[in-house]
Amino acid sequence: MRIGPVVANNTPLVAYWSISRLDILQTLFEEILIPPAIRDEFLAPVPLGRFESLLSAPWIKVIALARPSAADAFAGLDRGEAEVIALAQEQEARLVLLDERRARRYAARMSLPVSGTNGRLAFSKTRRYRQRHTTPAI
Repeated sequence: MRIGPVVANNTPLVAYWSISRLDILQTLFEEILIPPAIRDEFLAPVPLGRFESLLSAPWIKVIALARPSAADAFAGLDRGEAEVIALAQEQEARLVLLDERRARRYAARMSLPVSGTNGRLAFSKTRRYRQRHTTPAI
């Protein structure tokens, strides 16, 4: 079952991109929303290769915050993490993909459901195993 919207931070995107498997995220989620700060973080170190990956993944959508100042409320987080949490609140996200502990704590305080890269990989692996090993009903 695919769910959405999902708001993602940079670390999970980079993790899947680095193994050339952004498609796993597409399989799991209807769409992924990222704020502009995350797009900029994702593109910064390898702009050309990562830009092509974003172009070929139209289900990853860059969404500007309706109220950019909302991200200022999350002291101690970098701009990307703060924008992720603010966007998740604005979009009433069903899931926020965050790996950093401090950002996960903020999200939990805001009653946002959180998962990290490892959690998604484990879910994906379990799901594939079940699909392969389920005996069809007769």
